[in-house]
Amino acid sequence: MKFLKFFLLFLVILQIKPIKSKAEDMNSKAEDKNQKKQTLVCVHGFFRTKLNMYLIEKSLKKDNFEVFNWRYKSRDKYINEHAEDLVKELIEIAKKNPSKPINFVTHSMGGLVLRSALNHPICPVEAKMGKAILIAAPNQGSIVAQKLASSKLARFLFKDKAGSELMAKKDFEDLGVFPPDMDVLQIVGTLGVNPWINEKNDGKVAVSETKLNSPYKQIDVKASHSWICYSPKVIRYLKEFLKETSSIDPVF
Repeated sequence: MKFLKFFLLFLVILQIKPIKSKAEDMNSKAEDKNQKKQTLVCVHGFFRTKLNMYLIEKSLKKDNFEVFNWRYKSRDKYINEHAEDLVKELIEIAKKNPSKPINFVTHSMGGLVLRSALNHPICPVEAKMGKAILIAAPNQGSIVAQKLASSKLARFLFKDKAGSELMAKKDFEDLGVFPPDMDVLQIVGTLGVNPWINEKNDGKVAVSETKLNSPYKQIDVKASHSWICYSPKVIRYLKEFLKETSSIDPVF
C-alpha cells in the first residue's frame, strides 16, 4: 500500500512544471516576439522627408516589423553618394541583427539610391537577403524631370547634385541591378495626367519608365506620384508581398 502511495506521488511530481514568475513569462514572450520581427528600411524620394513614409512605417510597426525610416537630404548629394550613406546605415543594422534579412520599401528616387547601395562593394549581405518594394521608381529616367531642365526655377530647386541627375539621365543602368535572388515588387501609379507623357502615368513617371532590366513583379495602382505612399491599397499590397501571401506573377 505504501509503495502504491509513493508511486502515485512520484507520477504527480513528474507532471508538475516549474512555475515562472510574471516577469520571466513576460520576458520570454518579448524574446519570442523580437525573434519573429522582420527588419525593414524605408527610403523616401527626392525633395521629401521621412514623413513621406510615415503611414507605411506606422502600419508595418503594428504588424511587428522593426522599421528604420531613413532620412537623407536628397538634394545635397549625388545618388551614389546617398547610396554610400545608406550602406553605412545598413552595416550598423546588420551588426545588431547578423544573418537577418533586411527588407526595403522605397519611393521614387529612393529606389535608385537603394539599387546603387546594393551594388556597393561593402554593402552587407543581410541587405541582399531581404525583399525590395519600389514605389513609383524612375528606373528609366523621367521625361518630366528632363523637360523641367529647361526651367531656371526647376534647376534652382533641384540643385546640381541628384536633382541634376534626374533632369539629365534617360536611364540609370549605371547603378547596377538587383541581386538575382532578391524578390522585387514594383508598385506603379496610373492616376496621372501630364501633357509630356503619352501613356499611363502617375503625373511624374510613366509606367514604362519604371521598368527594370532584372526580374521583378508589378502591381498598377490608381494613385498619383505625390500621394501613392499614403494609399491604403499600396500599404496592403506591400504587406502581402512581405508576408509571402501575394500571388503576383513576375513581369521579367
